[in-house]
Amino acid sequence: MTNQQAKYPSSLTPFINMVGGMAGWALVHPSDLIKTHMARGGQKVTFMQAAGKLYSEAGVLGFYNGLSAGLARQVVYAPARLTLYEVFRDLIVTKGEKPTVPQRIGAGAVSGGIAAVLSCPAEVSLVRMQSDHAAPPEARRGYTSVFNALSRIAREEGVATYWRGSSPTVVRAIAVGVSQVAFYDQSKAWLYQYGGFTGTPQHLLASLMTGLFYSACTMPIETVKVRMQNQRPQEDGTLKYRSVFPSMATIVKEEGPRGLFRGYLPYYGRCGGHTIGCFMAIEQLKRAAGWMYSSRS
Repeated sequence: MTNQQAKYPSSLTPFINMVGGMAGWALVHPSDLIKTHMARGGQKVTFMQAAGKLYSEAGVLGFYNGLSAGLARQVVYAPARLTLYEVFRDLIVTKGEKPTVPQRIGAGAVSGGIAAVLSCPAEVSLVRMQSDHAAPPEARRGYTSVFNALSRIAREEGVATYWRGSSPTVVRAIAVGVSQVAFYDQSKAWLYQYGGFTGTPQHLLASLMTGLFYSACTMPIETVKVRMQNQRPQEDGTLKYRSVFPSMATIVKEEGPRGLFRGYLPYYGRCGGHTIGCFMAIEQLKRAAGWMYSSRS
C-alpha cells in the first residue's frame, strides 16, 4: 500500500484513498446493481435476465441507480479502511522489519470493521436505492438521492435503521479488509520477492489475484447483507433475516448452498473491477503526488 519513493504529506493519503475508491466504484456500479437485484431473494434470474429487465424498465441510466449513495459510501469507507490499514499495520510492525502475514491480516480486519460501522448509513441507502426498481411499483420507496434516502430513513424508521444489517456489513468488511486490502499488500510483496515485479505490472497482477480471492471469500456474507438491509417486516411484524449465520442457514435450507452465491458473476465483476480500478488509481495518484512534491524541492 505504501510507496517509499513517493514523498508527499501524509495528510494527502486519505484524500488519495477516497478518490481511488470513488473511481473504482464508478467503474463497477452497474455490476454491483445487477448483483443486488439477483441476491435480494424471490424469483431466480440469470445475470442476462436481470440486466435485460433493468434496461427495459429504466434504460441505460438505470444501471446507475443509487450511484450517489455508492459514491457517498466511498467518501467514508475507502479512506477509513485503506488509511487505517496502513496506520495499524505500521503500528504493530517492529521498526526496520517488514510486516508479516498475520500482522497484515490483523490490520486489515480491524480497519475494515471500523470503516464498516462508519459507512453503514450510506450502505443501507445504497442497497435500497439499487433495489427500488426491482420492487413492485406500490412497494417502491422512491428515494431521489442519497440525501433524500438518509433523511427519509431517519424520519420514517428511526436513526437506528441506518445500522440495520450492520452485523453482516461489519463481518463482510472484516473479510474484505483481510481478503482485499491485506491480501493486495501481501500479493505485491510476493510478486516482488518471487517474480521481481515492480511498478504497474506488479500492481495489476496483485489486483487481479486479489479480486479472485476477495470475491470468493465475501459473496455469502454479501448475500445476507443485501437481504437484511433490503427486507421489510413480515405479516407478523418480525424480520426474516436477523443475524449473519442464522440467515445463512435459512438461505441454504430454502434455496440450497447456491443461494448464497446467487449473483456471483456480477459480484466477481464488481470485486475484480473495483480492486483493479481502486488500487491502480491509488498507486498512480501516489506516484503523481510524489512527483509533484519532489519537483518542488
